[in-house]
Amino acid sequence: MNTYSSKKYLLSFAFTCFVLATPTLSYAAIVTAGTPVRSVEVGDTIKIPIILDTEGKEINAVDGSLTLSGDYTLLSLPTDGSVFTLWPLKPSFSSSTITFTGGTPSGVFGSNIHMFSIILKATKKGVLRVTPNTVHVYLNDGKGTPFIATRKNLEVPVSKSNREPVNELAISILSDKTAPEPFAIDIGNDPTLFNGQYFASFYTSDAQSGINRYEVTENSLDPIRSGSPYILRDQSRTGTLTVHAIDNAGNIRTESINLSTKKPITPSNHSMLIIIALIVCSAIGIRTVVRYYRIKHEAH
Repeated sequence: MNTYSSKKYLLSFAFTCFVLATPTLSYAAIVTAGTPVRSVEVGDTIKIPIILDTEGKEINAVDGSLTLSGDYTLLSLPTDGSVFTLWPLKPSFSSSTITFTGGTPSGVFGSNIHMFSIILKATKKGVLRVTPNTVHVYLNDGKGTPFIATRKNLEVPVSKSNREPVNELAISILSDKTAPEPFAIDIGNDPTLFNGQYFASFYTSDAQSGINRYEVTENSLDPIRSGSPYILRDQSRTGTLTVHAIDNAGNIRTESINLSTKKPITPSNHSMLIIIALIVCSAIGIRTVVRYYRIKHEAH
């Protein structure tokens, strides 16, 4: 993919972020919640996947909210295994509502696209309901054309407890013997980020138990827990950088690079643009991302 096309994909994603509130009337996708793998009783911990069917359309972003009703304790909203790697707003919970804004720099399509999961504990007999509210999806057409997704509700009956509570999360962790997915480590440098310091960027996923943490070792320095990006403590870029991705079951995926030979990527590079998109989205908000990429696009 050439530099102009790379920029166009990310400009499309940034524009998508900018038009999240645009009213639309067309329908081109279906948002629903997946059914738990077994019947649910009081005390059970269950995992409910949130699924998107693009109905043959290629999209690159989604924005919306879901309402949870019933008697439950929400435990987490993991994005592991999601096709979306850019999260200006990770799934967040407040007053029975989950809101989210996610995207990918390239287009995706399919009938069973995993967005994120809801992990909760059923606390009383009754019915748990997952109700999608207005959900916008955006086409990967270079313009971020918005559509409203069709919504399908989920009802999960919860019966009184007649057995020991089942914890699907614990089962998933105990049965997970697979390390996280292989991943790349990139070294980046941009004068507009981190005072121009070199930084490392990395990301992986673990579809079964989820990523717990990253541990980074830089030459002989003590290992530290870090997210991505990681600012190099030694800005001379010598020696080895090692990143351990550890899932919730304790499985480890290790990747290393030689800092002396790893060529830093620049703002004109596609991978670097993705990294910057993620950093900027998280740090300074969606609308500023739009302005940032317009400036970058005009400069090149």
